[in-house]
Amino acid sequence: MVSQARLVRGATRSLVIDLALLLEGQHAYELPEVLIGACRLVRLDLSKAQRLDTSGGELPLRPSARKPAGAAAAAAAPAAVAEE
Repeated sequence: MVSQARLVRGATRSLVIDLALLLEGQHAYELPEVLIGACRLVRLDLSKAQRLDTSGGELPLRPSARKPAGAAAAAAAPAAVAEE
């Protein structure tokens, strides 16, 4: 298994991987199917990967260090005051 992982490690630097999560409808009442989300992984460098500690039964989540693009503009703009 380790030797296979080493082969893949070099190949990921040239891959583009598209992933999507879809709720599949098995019956007519479950249609249309729903796309929950999607992401694109571009040229991954697995040498920078870190192991996740799953000993607690859950994946650790860190708050995002980045703010949404609109948040910086909204914070910089003064609040509008309604004039009569």
